[in-house]
Amino acid sequence: MNECCGKNHCESEKCECVPGHKGCRDEGSCNKSHFFMQVADCAWMEVLKDLIKEHIKATDKDRMTELAKLISEGNRECWRSKMGKKHACKDFEEKLCHFFSKSKK
Repeated sequence: MNECCGKNHCESEKCECVPGHKGCRDEGSCNKSHFFMQVADCAWMEVLKDLIKEHIKATDKDRMTELAKLISEGNRECWRSKMGKKHACKDFEEKLCHFFSKSKK
C-alpha cells in the first residue's frame, strides 16, 4: 500500500505526517494532499474488499463454509501431529486437493 513518512496508512491509525500528531517532523515535511489521497485509496480498497466478500458469500457461501471447515480441521490436525506424526498434514493436503478437484455445484 501507499506510505506516508514510512508508515502504512491502512495499518496505522495515525500518520506522523499529519500536523499536530506526535512525532511530526515539521508542518511542511509531508504533502497533505498526498496524505489524503492515500487515505482515500485505502478506503476505496476496503470498500472493494467488502464488496468482493459479499459477492463470494452470495455465490459460494456453502462452498466457502465447507472450505473453512476443511482448513480449520486440517490445521488442528497438523498442529496436533506437528512434533511427531507428519502424516496428518499429508492427509489434509490430499483432502484439500480432492476438494479443489471436485466440480463446483
